Formats: sequence, C-alpha cells, structure tokens
Amino acid sequence: MRPLTWLGRLFPRSTRVDVVETRAHFDVPPEAVWERMMFYEEVPGRPPPLLRLFLPAPLRTEGDKTRAGAIVKCNYDDGYLEKRITEVGRATFVRFEVLVQRLGIEDCITMSDGAYELRPEGDGCELVLSTRYVGHLRPRWLFRAFESFLAHRMHEHILQGMRVSLRPPQLAVAIADRQAP
Repeated sequence: MRPLTWLGRLFPRSTRVDVVETRAHFDVPPEAVWERMMFYEEVPGRPPPLLRLFLPAPLRTEGDKTRAGAIVKCNYDDGYLEKRITEVGRATFVRFEVLVQRLGIEDCITMSDGAYELRPEGDGCELVLSTRYVGHLRPRWLFRAFESFLAHRMHEHILQGMRVSLRPPQLAVAIADRQAP
C-alpha cells in the first residue's frame, strides 16, 4: 500500500476537479517537439525518488496517442490507466480523458484528463502540460498543495525526457546513462 492510501479511505470521495499546468520553452519548432512527445509511462529511465515513493512505477504504453478516438493503455508495475485521445491538432495539441484508473491510489486521487498544448514562441515553442484530477485526501488546503507539487515534478520528468530525446543521439544516450541509478 502506498503512503497516504489508508488516509484516503477515511474520507468521502470529493468531486472537485483540480488542474495543474506546467509550462516549458523548447528551442526547436513545435513539429520537432510533437515528434518527441511522451506520456509519463514512456520516459526512459526511472522517475525521481519522490515520484517512485508516491506513484506506481511506469512501464510502457500501448496505443496511438496522435489519433483522436484512440485508446492508450498505460502500464505500471502495480496496475494501469486507460486513456482515450479526445482531440488532436498535429504539432499543436493532444487532449485525453482517463477512462480507467487501476493504480492502487484511487483512495487518494482520481485522474480525470490532461493535455499537451504547443504554442509557437520565437524560433521555438512553449509546451503546456496539464493534468486534471480529483483529490480525496483531507484537509484539502494541505493535500492540494502537495498534489500540485507532485504533479509538477511528474510534468518536469516528462519534459526532461522530451528534452533528452531532442538532443543528438550520442549526447542523449550519455545523459540518460548519467540519470540511471
């Protein structure tokens, strides 16, 4: 059982949706970022210790994240998520909804949906990752802040994986090797 899961069982389910957004600038055109877009489960290497402590370990995805209507299964060491791609604008955005969440953290948090939005910015682009979820832990003022912190760390892990994949192959391999435990 993950830390805090037992605490989540003490409270009734919340229905309020919270949103966390993380923005990052890339010095390459939106099309290049689009080609290297990754879900959390696709980032090479292990997530940082804080994410490993509170979330199941991501393994892989199955499905096409660039086609509206596609179902993407995200596999973890302790379960899975199923996402439906709801909207796609090539080199502009991908939006998805979570259809099924079986991760063992459902008493703490329920994922709702998310998006990747690319905006041209100078010679590069800005990428905005957003995650929508319902938190169940109380008091909300305390746990909302912690959940937001954790979601930003997850977004930063994804963004770092994308940045590494955009580097020349020899440099990307050296960086990935350095990040491995």
